Amino acid sequence: MRHFFNFIFRLFFYIRRVRVGVSDSTLTRTGLLKMFEALLLVIAGFILLGGGGEALVSGAVALADKLNVPPLIIGLTIVAFGTSAPELMVSIQAALQGQPDIAVGNVVGSNISNIMLVLGVAAILQPIDEHGKSLQREGLVLLCITVGFCLLSLFQIIDRPVALCMVMLIIGYVVYLYRDETSHADSLSPETEPEGYLSESGILMASLFMLAGIAAVVWGADLLVDGAVKMATLFGVPEAVIGLTVVAIGTSLPELVICVFAAYRGQSDVAVGNILGSNISNILLILGVTGLIKPLPIDPHIAHVDVWIMLLVTGLAVYFLRNGNQISRLTGGAFVIGYISYIAILFAA
Repeated sequence: MRHFFNFIFRLFFYIRRVRVGVSDSTLTRTGLLKMFEALLLVIAGFILLGGGGEALVSGAVALADKLNVPPLIIGLTIVAFGTSAPELMVSIQAALQGQPDIAVGNVVGSNISNIMLVLGVAAILQPIDEHGKSLQREGLVLLCITVGFCLLSLFQIIDRPVALCMVMLIIGYVVYLYRDETSHADSLSPETEPEGYLSESGILMASLFMLAGIAAVVWGADLLVDGAVKMATLFGVPEAVIGLTVVAIGTSLPELVICVFAAYRGQSDVAVGNILGSNISNILLILGVTGLIKPLPIDPHIAHVDVWIMLLVTGLAVYFLRNGNQISRLTGGAFVIGYISYIAILFAA
């Protein structure tokens, strides 16, 4: 809230100086232009990330269908990894630009928003009460990975050896999923089959659609990081807070779109599976690949506060999955209110 009033004060002060004709009015107008430029960059980044992520996932699902890849594997890997593409691009871009707090905060904040915001909104639209054994298993895998990352964050750095181990773990996870699900053909579900004109398209069209989505995601990530850094500089907001809020919500748009679509059609396993798979890939794949490119220091506040909040909300999600409890509209609303409160506390602090 302090940052919001600070912004209002600065805006009022700039406009007042322009009106009274102060000698440095050129600098005043430049400041206003920088504010609006940063805002436009963030909005453009959001749009490209959301549209590009959706195109990437649709193309990947259609391509996998043409190549006869099991549908459940698509939901837990290709769809999940595809919706995590914005987080990957943002984290790599932020790390290369010397903004490690945004890179790490983006992943932690995105995992929190995926459960509290995305799953909450999906449950509000359609209560989630179907929990297959595969989703229960993936929930436990996510919980174990989250616990491991919380312990790792106490060292406040992800160096290259640790990053390599994370990448190897995600590769082993995908191999295990493929072998396990292909050996139980009766557990596969057609819920993730492509719809619309892509269902009738060939491999070439699906590939082009996926490549267009990747291009939009890369461009959107660049715009979003650039705008977020400029906003942090202008408003005096710490980069870690920007990464945990603005960037994290923006990069969670693909998950939100897919989960809302799946929940509206009553395909709760698709919605939950997308979130679990995305959160697993956020920790292992995104931080692993980014850490291989450039070692990532972890902000003390993120290491001592936010990662444990991520563990708490992950534990809540696993509790509902393991005990067969319905994630009702009331529970979904509580998730969303809890997330809004978390964001408010971040800015107030």
